[in-house]
Amino acid sequence: GKTGSALVAECLQRGWQVRALVRRADARAQNLAIQGADVVVADFLDQAAMRRAMKGVGRAYWCAPFDPRTLD
Repeated sequence: GKTGSALVAECLQRGWQVRALVRRADARAQNLAIQGADVVVADFLDQAAMRRAMKGVGRAYWCAPFDPRTLD
């Protein structure tokens, strides 16, 4: 999404290694990989997949989807 992709770009610009966890391998995920992120596709509800995806990760930032219509 917009928040996550902006965060990835900022972290990469600072020279940090970035692993981006995405729901599907789509154009947005490909763009993250082109920028230099290690892109991992995983189902957030699959604990085993999440453990594999997070192996070796020292810090994580969660960019949850948000729908402003839920505020009504």
